[in-house]
Amino acid sequence: MENQIQPIISIIIPVYNVEPYIRKCILSVQKQSFENFEAIIVNDGTEDQSIEMIQDIVRDDHRFIIIHQENQSAGVARNTGLNHAKGEYLCFLDSDDFLDIHFLEYLHEKITKENADICACSIAFCNQNGVISRVYKVPSVQSWQEALSLSFQELYLPSPCNKIYKREVFQNIRYSNNFYEDISVLVSLLVGKKLCSVDLPLYFYFHPRTNSIMHELVNEKKIKDILTMLEVMKRQLIQNNIWTRYKDEFSIYYIFISWHYGYRMVTKSIDFKRCKEAFYRYLDRSIYNIKNIRYIRKLQDENSQLAHISFPYLPSIWLCLGGVGILVCRIFIFTSSIGSIFYTKLNSVKAYFIFHFPFASRILRPFYKLFAFPIKFILKLLLHGPR
Repeated sequence: MENQIQPIISIIIPVYNVEPYIRKCILSVQKQSFENFEAIIVNDGTEDQSIEMIQDIVRDDHRFIIIHQENQSAGVARNTGLNHAKGEYLCFLDSDDFLDIHFLEYLHEKITKENADICACSIAFCNQNGVISRVYKVPSVQSWQEALSLSFQELYLPSPCNKIYKREVFQNIRYSNNFYEDISVLVSLLVGKKLCSVDLPLYFYFHPRTNSIMHELVNEKKIKDILTMLEVMKRQLIQNNIWTRYKDEFSIYYIFISWHYGYRMVTKSIDFKRCKEAFYRYLDRSIYNIKNIRYIRKLQDENSQLAHISFPYLPSIWLCLGGVGILVCRIFIFTSSIGSIFYTKLNSVKAYFIFHFPFASRILRPFYKLFAFPIKFILKLLLHGPR
């Protein structure tokens, strides 16, 4: 019986319905120039042929381990991988992405040379044909304080996948069973850690993975989860006694993220009422308020590094004003789109009416019964076409 060699690096790969991408992903791991690794593939209840394809590729490669579980989430799947990992170092790979052949070699060499806790690399964003559209250049930082500041400016990505970690980093850290689980552990991962980086695009990220309109939809759970995760970050800052130091920077991040999802709620939510209720139930009003929005605009004028974090000034203030503000925001967006809707493709027109007709019908309620039949007939033509 062949003796198993203790792996130096454990690669954790959650898998769920990624059949078009999984072959490229697994082959990129199998061909790594650094060979002493284990790849823990967590089948998160996938419903397609992804696992069968993996088994066919790695049939005689003992470095690959497949673990099966019911579908839960990427965060829980990562936790399963963490619980089984034997490596001295850990890294994560999303199963619709892939690695440069030198990813493990270069990051392992750098993290051991610097005796760091976390080492990150640059990310290449590419389409489904592998054509690179842009490269995210990882900041050259060593202190966790600087990395945390850059994270709040969206310049140090919270993604776990372009990094390698010492095993001890995750000793007391696990991901949540929610959307945006990587944000929830950001502060805990960085505080007190020594960092380093490799300024090469060694991680390849497929973006966008889908062109479906549904991919962009906002629902009640997504809004609840993102605002809850932001609240977890705030609590971690307080627990680590660094809230005063990062309060302003975190407020910028909080307002930018909550505005982004507030805007998407207004424009792209079919179940608008429940999303609105979730938005205001979980929103931290001590941070998201008119005073802070005005202050952040002043900071942006003074600091060009914050210029890319942009949000329309008036609509972001309107969202602070409760239901009346949301109504004004929806009227503004609805009326400003009327002029351009006739110049868009038919699919965009369909999507527009799907998202906005419930709102339009409330505005036109006094006239609705009179025009109910022709309105429904026109919508039927728009949405389904002539029979």
